[in-house]
Amino acid sequence: MELQSQTRAQRDRSRQPQSANLTWGKSVLRSIGFVSFCLLAVVVLFLLFEGLSSSWRSVHGFVSSVNNRDVDMAYSTQYDPELGWVNIPNFYSRNFYNPGVYVQTDSKGFRNREEIEVQVPVGKLRVVCSGDSFTFGIGVDNDHTWCEQLSSLDQRLQAVNMGVPGYGVDQIYLMYRRDGTRLDYDAQIFALITDDFRRMQKNSFLGYGKPELEVRDGQLEVTDVPVKKASGLSRAVSGSGSLFANLSSVAVLQSLLDKFRPARHSSSHPIPDNTREVTAKILESLQALNHKKNATLVVVLLPTLGELTAAGPSQSWRGFLRDESAKQGITFIDLLEDAQTLPISELDKLFIPHGSQRFMGTAGHLSDYGNQYVSRKIYQALQANPVISVRLSTPH
Repeated sequence: MELQSQTRAQRDRSRQPQSANLTWGKSVLRSIGFVSFCLLAVVVLFLLFEGLSSSWRSVHGFVSSVNNRDVDMAYSTQYDPELGWVNIPNFYSRNFYNPGVYVQTDSKGFRNREEIEVQVPVGKLRVVCSGDSFTFGIGVDNDHTWCEQLSSLDQRLQAVNMGVPGYGVDQIYLMYRRDGTRLDYDAQIFALITDDFRRMQKNSFLGYGKPELEVRDGQLEVTDVPVKKASGLSRAVSGSGSLFANLSSVAVLQSLLDKFRPARHSSSHPIPDNTREVTAKILESLQALNHKKNATLVVVLLPTLGELTAAGPSQSWRGFLRDESAKQGITFIDLLEDAQTLPISELDKLFIPHGSQRFMGTAGHLSDYGNQYVSRKIYQALQANPVISVRLSTPH
């Protein structure tokens, strides 16, 4: 009996370390599980907060761009049955883009502070600037558009800013043909970005209807006129892209798609034959209209951030514009090629960064510095033109 008791006691003593080890192991596992749960909870809460913050920022920015009259492009333009939309005449907003960044137009809708008369002022050489939002000067005030800065570089110049946000090549041409030819002038700068050629292939832009051009029997013919008025619903649907574009999840998905999407090169984006034909006819018509005015036509290709930092479809258009301009005796200035020689630190200064202004659409447009760069390059080209240099020495 006593032997059995001793044996049982020995077994109990041998089990005690094992039991203690099991208890300690379970305690460690529970601690690890608790810490892991806490870490997982922190990560989930962070992701939830990040997602809500991203959504709130996108919705807030979208609502602000829609409701704030001072920052929405729609409030600076009005319906036009021939062109789709034009700048509102006699428009003024002191804080249009940011505090102190004003926008002002004259009675003709040109972005000028003073009234532009038909005749060129005595002692001046007038330059008409035709273009889209890069010419209009989205994100900068009247004084800092590249067109207006031409007048600052040379007091003998009077610049007329006929830029309208959102225009394609066709609308830029049609506006000049209707409104620009009513003026006397000495030179026309027909300023484009490569996206303007994509716009001319469609009959709408951001929910707004626009005319189109076709070549029939060797002549330019306008179609889709009178332009249908844009409804509030179509503008809201088109504008909703800005709501989703700022979501972080969309940005991540886009970056992933970009990694797996085959690299795109300019050669993979051939110019549609009808677009090539229409553009050639536009240049031909512009040259003829300028000859009637005894004026000099200058075609300028402006730089955009996307084309300077990544491969884009610009190369084919640049080559076409260069060849077609040379064929028709038109001065062509490729500022996109010129800007590609700049260092990266310099490129960043050319464009308005995201989030620097309350209107989301200003990002990527030329900054004050970028407009200054463009105006300086264009002015140098004007001085190098023999006809314009002579006129500068003997203005009206």
